[in-house]
Amino acid sequence: MKKESLSTVALRVVLALGCLGFLSLLTLQINNMESRMVQLGIQNDQIQGNLSKLQLSLRQMEDRIRASGVEARDGTQTAARGAIVSLNPGSPNFLDGLPPEPAPADANMEGHYHKVYGFVGADPKGMNFLLENAADVSEDIREYVNPSLGLRSSRDPSRFYGVLADRIEITDDFREYTIYLKDGLKWHKPVVDYSNPRYEWLKKDQFVTADDFKYTIDLIMDPMVQASHLANYYQDIEYVKVVNDRVFIIRWKKKTYQSVNFTIGLWPTPKWLYANDEDGRAFPKETAGLKFNEHWYNNRAIGCGPYAFVRWEPGVAIVLQRFDEWIGELPPIKNITYHLIQDKNQQLLRFQSGVLDIHELPVSQYREKILDSLESSPYRNGDYQVNSVNEMVYRYIGWNMDHYLFEDKRVRTAMTHAMNRKQIIKNVLHDLATLTTGNFFRFSPAYDNTIVAHDYDLGKAARLLDEAGWKDTDGDGVRDKMINGELKRFEFPMLVYGHRPEIRSWATIFKEDLYKIGVVCNLQATEWSVMLKKMEEREFVSFTGGWGLDFDGDPYQIWHSSQADLPKSSNRIGFRNKEADQIIELLRETFDPEERIRLQHKFHKILHEEQPYLFMYSEKSVYVNQPRLKNVNFQPFRPHVKTLNWYLQP
Repeated sequence: MKKESLSTVALRVVLALGCLGFLSLLTLQINNMESRMVQLGIQNDQIQGNLSKLQLSLRQMEDRIRASGVEARDGTQTAARGAIVSLNPGSPNFLDGLPPEPAPADANMEGHYHKVYGFVGADPKGMNFLLENAADVSEDIREYVNPSLGLRSSRDPSRFYGVLADRIEITDDFREYTIYLKDGLKWHKPVVDYSNPRYEWLKKDQFVTADDFKYTIDLIMDPMVQASHLANYYQDIEYVKVVNDRVFIIRWKKKTYQSVNFTIGLWPTPKWLYANDEDGRAFPKETAGLKFNEHWYNNRAIGCGPYAFVRWEPGVAIVLQRFDEWIGELPPIKNITYHLIQDKNQQLLRFQSGVLDIHELPVSQYREKILDSLESSPYRNGDYQVNSVNEMVYRYIGWNMDHYLFEDKRVRTAMTHAMNRKQIIKNVLHDLATLTTGNFFRFSPAYDNTIVAHDYDLGKAARLLDEAGWKDTDGDGVRDKMINGELKRFEFPMLVYGHRPEIRSWATIFKEDLYKIGVVCNLQATEWSVMLKKMEEREFVSFTGGWGLDFDGDPYQIWHSSQADLPKSSNRIGFRNKEADQIIELLRETFDPEERIRLQHKFHKILHEEQPYLFMYSEKSVYVNQPRLKNVNFQPFRPHVKTLNWYLQP
C-alpha cells in the first residue's frame, strides 16, 4: 500500500479538526436558536397581551392627526376627518378634569375578573338603564357598558373629564350646554341569535349620534315611561336641539345647580333598538312609552362603552367582555364575571378557594377574619390585601307616613328613641359604621354635626306614644288606639333585607325593645328583588333601607312633596313638607358654597324634627382581594369600586 506523505496526513488532520469545529459551532448555533425560540415563545403571550394596547394607541394617534388638519409632506392640508368647530369661539371646555391614572404600560391585557354582583349577589330586576333605579345595575353594569358624557375626576371631584364627550361649553348663566361627542363611538351588537332571520335588521353596525341623547331625554320626560326617579332631574329642560350627528345643545329653563351633574351625567339610548319590536317594526307613537317599559330587550344590556354585555344567567352569573372597538383607554381586564351568590359564607369560600378576585367582608366575617384571627392569618400577614372605605351610603328604617301608625311625628320620634344605635354600632357592627342623623354624607360639609342624635331612652319613647294617644286600654300588653271607630293595636310588619345578617340582628334587637314598651313588630326577612318591588309599589308599613349618595347630591328625588304620589318614585314613604320643598328648590338654584351649606343644614334640621326615617348609620366597608389583582384603588365617591385601571397578574 502506498504510504501518504506527511503533508497529506497533516492536511487530513487539519480538515478533520475543521469539520469537527464547524459541527460544534453549528450545534451551538442550533442550541442558541432553540433557546431563542423558547424565549420568543415565552414573550409571545406578553406581545399578544399588549397588542391591543398598541393598536389602540396607533388608532388614537391616527385619529388625532386626521382630525387636526395638519400639513402633509407635499405641503397640502389633510382632511380634518371628524374635526368639530366650536359653536362658541372663546368658550372654555368645561371638561377640564383629569381622568384616573391609566394602568401601567406593561399591564396584562388578558385577565378575567370575578366578583359577586353588587357584592350582594341578588339578580337585578332588569337591565334597562332608564327603568332600573338600583345601585347594582348602575354601578356594576351601566358604568362599564354605557357610560355618560363625562365623570367626576377622582383626583379633584370638583372637576369633570370627558368620557363620551370631547368638549362641553356652558354659558355664564349655566342654562345652555353645547356638547361635542367623541368621533367613532360605536354601539355594541345586540345579544340575539343572528342565525334567526328575524334579527337580520340588527346586523348593521350602528354609531352613537346626538339623536341617541335626545331620545334618552324624550323617554325620561314621557309620562308613560316608568322613569319618575329621573324625570324630576330633567323637568326644567327647555329644549334639546340636535345640530348634527356629533353636536347637540341642551337648554334649561332656568339656572339650576344640578343642571351640571345631570347634563354631564346623561347617557345615550339607542332609538334604533328600543323604538322597535323584536321584528324591527316601529312602535306606534301613542304606545311607544308603554312598549318601552316592557321592551323585549329589557333583560339584556346594551351600550357603547369599554365593556359589552354578553349574557345573564339568572341565579348564576352576569358576564361582560371588553369591547376592543372602544375609542377610549382600553381597560386591561378582558372579561368580567359577576357571580350571583347571595349566601355570604359561600361568597367567602369562593374567595378563599381563589375563584373570586375580591370580596366584601360582612360584619361577622370581619370579626372572624380580622379582629379575632391570628397574626399568621392570610388576612393579617399580607397574603390578602385589605382595604377599608367610608361608603357614601346610609342605612335607615323607612316609615309609611300615609299609614295611621306612622302619620304622627311623635310616634316616629318614639321609634328612634327605642333604637339603641350606639350599642348596635359597637356590638353588632364592630364599629364599621358611624351614627347618622340625616340624609347627607356623614363626612361632608352638607352634614350638620351640631345636631344631637336622639338618645336611646325607652321611657321617653313610651311617653311620646302616650302623648300620641297610643296606650294599652284593654290590658293585653300591647298599645292600642281608636281609629275611625275601630280599636287598632300597635302592631306592624317590617320588611327586613334578608341577606344581611347584621341588619337582621339589629332589627331583632329593635323588635325586642319595642315589645318592652307595648309595640309589636313582626320582622319579614325578604329577598332583595321582592323587597324592591314591594317598596316601589308601596306595599309596606315599614322597611329597612339603604341609600347611596352622590358627591353633591340633590334631595329632590327622595324628599320633595311632588314625588310622594308618583308611581315607583323614590319618595316611597310619602314625605310632604312645604318648608322642606322650599329649601330643596332653593338648593337647585343656589351656587354659592356657603349658602348651600346653610340651606343643607336647615334641611337636615327639618328631617331631624320630622323623623320620616329612623336614620341608622353610615357604613364602612372592608374589601379583601387576591394578590394577583393589581393596581387596586378606590374612588372617594360612588362607585367606590371601579376596575377600569385594575389588572390581573398572569
